[in-house]
Amino acid sequence: NGWAAFGITEQVNFRNLRLPGPDSPAAMLAPFWDDLVLTNGGAVFKYYDSANHRYVIQWSRVRNYSNTSYQETFQIVLFDQDYYNPGSDGDILYQYQTVNNIDSGDTNSHGEYATVGIKDHTHLVGLEYTYNNEYPISAYPLQNDMAILFSTRDPQVLMPPVISLSTTQIDLYTVADESTSANFVITNTGESDLVYTIAADYPDRDDSERASGGPDGFGYIWIDSDETNGPVYSWRDIVSNNTQLSFSHNDNSPGTIPLQFDFPFYGLNYSNSG
Repeated sequence: NGWAAFGITEQVNFRNLRLPGPDSPAAMLAPFWDDLVLTNGGAVFKYYDSANHRYVIQWSRVRNYSNTSYQETFQIVLFDQDYYNPGSDGDILYQYQTVNNIDSGDTNSHGEYATVGIKDHTHLVGLEYTYNNEYPISAYPLQNDMAILFSTRDPQVLMPPVISLSTTQIDLYTVADESTSANFVITNTGESDLVYTIAADYPDRDDSERASGGPDGFGYIWIDSDETNGPVYSWRDIVSNNTQLSFSHNDNSPGTIPLQFDFPFYGLNYSNSG
């Protein structure tokens, strides 16, 4: 159902909810928490990339319970912090090769669209990227070939663009079969690139806004691959080089999965996932 959790959990919740919250597993990773089924070639794989010190869990061609015409293929990538950044909590990368966030209209039974985010072991602290197809102002909607990084390290996100116009109104009058023109200057005094159209409305933005989300109560932030200095989407498919996970039922857990390194998450170290 599009989620994993550190340690051992007996929960098999297919109904996605908001994060954080009490009605979901502790120490939860939710790249695409939704009611998913392993039919018509759908499978879940695990792979330890020893050369790059990464552990990968991949949902491959799984389908939405409410509409099996749509497939989802996505990954969790856990980085060995003893190799990448000793002393900090672990970096978590969600990658989306194929994503169809279409499960709607059945909130009581199956949740509303997918939930994406992380949550700690106390159920009180976490960071949500999307629920109910709603996003923070700085987030991009889920799309193919996209990545989202959760980290306690400063991603050095640039401040948003700031538009300046030489004039806010131009009045022109042109008779039939003639043309006229006028010049005005658009200036970007911010740090990020400015993308605009003449018809667009650019409201004033607070300089304190960052093109990322968080931090939560522990210090985790997210930044997606559509932002400047965001994570690079670099999909490495593990279907042909993997250990396939076995499920007795779509809503059951495959059991405890031993990681190949200790992964620090919200101040605790975990050596397995479930």
